[in-house]
Amino acid sequence: MKEKKVCVMWIGAHPDDESQCSGTLAKFATNGHRAVICVVSKAEKGSLVIPPDELVPIRDKEMREAAKILGAEYYGNLGETDLEVSATNELIHKIVKAIREVRPDIVITHWERDYQRDHISTSRAVTHAVLCANHPLYDPGISSAIVQRLYYSDTASGLDFDPEFWIDVSDVEEIKLKSLEAHESQVKFMGRAGDFVEARRIHDRFRGLQVGCRYAEAFKATRRRSFLRAELGPFKSLVRMP
Repeated sequence: MKEKKVCVMWIGAHPDDESQCSGTLAKFATNGHRAVICVVSKAEKGSLVIPPDELVPIRDKEMREAAKILGAEYYGNLGETDLEVSATNELIHKIVKAIREVRPDIVITHWERDYQRDHISTSRAVTHAVLCANHPLYDPGISSAIVQRLYYSDTASGLDFDPEFWIDVSDVEEIKLKSLEAHESQVKFMGRAGDFVEARRIHDRFRGLQVGCRYAEAFKATRRRSFLRAELGPFKSLVRMP
């Protein structure tokens, strides 16, 4: 039987946050599926050297290049203010519009207890938007869209996150790291605390050790009623368990 092609969509707070699951996005893309990246904030505060109004187009360009390396599409930026993201009705409307336009089978976003407010707020907004996107009376300008699965990615440092399943990304790890390197402004900015790219490799190696492979990414499935199904669906054939 021919494998059904699916669409997986990452909705994250900032450019480079997709690195929490970009190996999985690359894996889907290299297997002929559609991978899409949507960013919530303008990320204009991600530098102590580049002025915010100059940084926005730089980070947008970096995100486009990073997505291209992964084999993913870049939906665009939803224009929220960096470090001030809240799960407002306005943001939820924007995310619903993006979901309805892309029509993904799978949505991945941040875990709701990640390390900073933008990630937490994005998680909450996406969770509600997935439900709203399926309701024909919610913002009826674009036809409703059913998301089959909603998953949460590992936290930035793996803290306060107890994985439910892992994806082996050993075969795409170098693609993932090359994509992360495309975020040049952030590699420099985050490099103040150490090697940003190497830290991601170490993180993935740690998750891989947990399930007996070289590199892995970790996830949780939603437990919020049947409209956000917790079964693995198209992930099933990729999953590694300890």
